[in-house]
Amino acid sequence: MAELSTKQARLLRRLSLTQRGSVAVGLLLAVLGALYAGWAVVRFDPEATAAEHASFDTPISQLATLYAPFFRVVDQVRPRTDVEIALVGSLRDSMNFSLGVYVTLVRVFLGVLTLVMGLVMLTVVVERQRLLRIIDALRE
Repeated sequence: MAELSTKQARLLRRLSLTQRGSVAVGLLLAVLGALYAGWAVVRFDPEATAAEHASFDTPISQLATLYAPFFRVVDQVRPRTDVEIALVGSLRDSMNFSLGVYVTLVRVFLGVLTLVMGLVMLTVVVERQRLLRIIDALRE
């Protein structure tokens, strides 16, 4: 087998040295993604209002404001009968529920996406290690 150039040898050495860091980052992403998705599911409240969905993940929490114009329309309705009062209350509850599902699904999606990214990094590390071992065996 032909000798490796200096550049190739440096690349292999650098890849070998970054394996542990890549494992740590992959594990961190996988764990954080799983925890975030789990937290989102546990936090889901079907009766929560838009303000109650606010949390440390401000950009995701602010997605609840997309429903604000619709809530303003419902707030302008002046029910006159008991049936209308029940219908408006039911509509508001349904809107709160769909808002909660929306925010929860976005959080779960981002958590699972982060989890998968971490698992992909771990897969890359495992396969890279196998290739580095093969290259080392061929160099000897």
